[in-house]
Amino acid sequence: MESILDPHRLHKEARYQKAEVDRLVYEKQSLPTGMSPNEVAKKLGLSVQSVYKYIQEGSIKAKAVPYGDERTIYVISETTYEEAAELLKPSESQRPKRFEYYHPSHPISPFFQIELNYYLTCVNL
Repeated sequence: MESILDPHRLHKEARYQKAEVDRLVYEKQSLPTGMSPNEVAKKLGLSVQSVYKYIQEGSIKAKAVPYGDERTIYVISETTYEEAAELLKPSESQRPKRFEYYHPSHPISPFFQIELNYYLTCVNL
């Protein structure tokens, strides 16, 4: 991008050729639109690292857009997001519930109770 020198400005390279600016605007408008992995992670309740992992695995289809010299950003379309939401929706049996591990009426959680019983049987041998 060529800058036009302007001796009356504090930042002398603050003006650009119209053709260059129009080219940049056209490039920006031609980029695919959609959601970023950060937005998808917030909506799905996942971490951003998990979303990037699913993109690398191919579970979430995203368009890779070059950003700068070495960086790449991913754009996820609305339809792809809806497919991913159905695919990655947690099932009821996937995560254990809190009451399965601990109940306030018990002095110790069932998991630790099993370990304690095992430990006591090993010590009493």
